[in-house]
Amino acid sequence: MRPGFASALLLCALGSSTAVAQNCLGFAPFESRPVHLLVRGSFSDPTNLYGGGLQVGGSAAFGELDVEGVSIQDLGASAFTVGGVGGLQVPLAANGTAHFCPIAAVSFALGPNDVYDTGVHYRETDYTLGAAFGFQANRSNQLIKIIPTASYERTHAHN
Repeated sequence: MRPGFASALLLCALGSSTAVAQNCLGFAPFESRPVHLLVRGSFSDPTNLYGGGLQVGGSAAFGELDVEGVSIQDLGASAFTVGGVGGLQVPLAANGTAHFCPIAAVSFALGPNDVYDTGVHYRETDYTLGAAFGFQANRSNQLIKIIPTASYERTHAHN
């Protein structure tokens, strides 16, 4: 991804007006805070994943930048991943209860390095294109919103 494209995507997301919930992905609402921080973790045997990132959203555009670390016990090594996701929320209903979101993502995996002391350094770039759909299943005046979602993504990995 070119740096100019990533900057433009981030500026569009930050510069757009505040948004309702990103209904097609089940994001937390951006209407009161257009910037969210996130933390991820998955701890199991033999792999542990940990990381965090930043989500931004506007009336139509949304995006996420994240950094993750992965330790792989079986290989005796660890990896580092940097990625970004961007998309648009397109309303399908006049009342704003159904949305469609085209999505694009890229991630760069750096490692594991020196697997089993062989000197091998693994690198991978993943490109993802997809779409998501979501709709509000209950009335909008409810305190809790029920938003079923469905998505399809196609990823190309190059190592």
